Amino acid sequence: MLFILASHIPVQPRSLWFGIHYHRYPTVIPVLLWSAALSVFVLALIARFFNKPATSKSQNLKTLLFCALCFLCGLCAVWKYSNLKAEKVMQYDFMARHQQWNRILATINAEKPNNQIGVTVQNLALGMHGLLADHLFEFNQNGILGLLPDVQSDATSPLPTAEAFYQLGMINVAQRTVFECQEAILDFQKSGRCYKRLAQTNLINGKYEVARKYLTALQKTLFYRDWANETMALLGDEKAIAKHPEYGRLRQFAYKENLVLDRDSSRSANPSEIDGSRLTGEFYFSDHVTPEMLESLYYGNTDNRLAFEYLKAYYMLTGDREGYNKLLRELEVRN
Repeated sequence: MLFILASHIPVQPRSLWFGIHYHRYPTVIPVLLWSAALSVFVLALIARFFNKPATSKSQNLKTLLFCALCFLCGLCAVWKYSNLKAEKVMQYDFMARHQQWNRILATINAEKPNNQIGVTVQNLALGMHGLLADHLFEFNQNGILGLLPDVQSDATSPLPTAEAFYQLGMINVAQRTVFECQEAILDFQKSGRCYKRLAQTNLINGKYEVARKYLTALQKTLFYRDWANETMALLGDEKAIAKHPEYGRLRQFAYKENLVLDRDSSRSANPSEIDGSRLTGEFYFSDHVTPEMLESLYYGNTDNRLAFEYLKAYYMLTGDREGYNKLLRELEVRN
């Protein structure tokens, strides 16, 4: 039967024996996966063996010692095979994904992160609260890569960076980063998280039919169905999007067509003039952050406080006194 399936299903023959899509890496069979499966039978045998009435205190003692031994063996296995550093990284990614900025601040105050994803999320949370420039050097930094790291070609590490792009208003860069993350998934599956962000970026850009494609797929999922149904009602409704606390704000911050964006520009976007058709759907930057990227964001809309925080922090990390002084003079003029 398996040989017949192997000739009709485009998967490796070993996958038919060990199971399809039980784990992310199709060419690796994790030991713990099969250990967990076999433990069901082992525990059943143990329960059957000890399911006897105790006849003496020595029997009770043996039972307790055996349970203690199983418990210690379990602790040793968890200690040996667990990766606490990876768990911490995933914690920061989870908090950034759900925009838990206060929780991130409490976490970094208790223990300063020393990994790339942790530093990126840390700076994003500080920036969202307007604290980045003032408290920049109180925390571990990785140069300018601590603000917006270069995007790597994997399915995990670029996602916090994409969140920073998104919150800054760099909608197209966030969209491209998330799309490339999804394409880097090793078992070629799709991600509900990535689909949600792609729907959001296309909604902000006014690409409603593309957003509808992603929302329609999410409506068939278990965990994203309610959100997709609510968001579907926003498609094409410019007034509702403008009033939305997230999409309306980011639409104002995003790069606009025919807008002069340079360091000497004093023009800001007029929220009443903004709609999806004015957003630049083909406007992309390189993955490497430059001051021009942040200057374009801030001088395009000086209400973009996060762009101001990142731009000021960039000048501080690179020692650009000229840019820093011009930014402060510009701020004094506007105030």
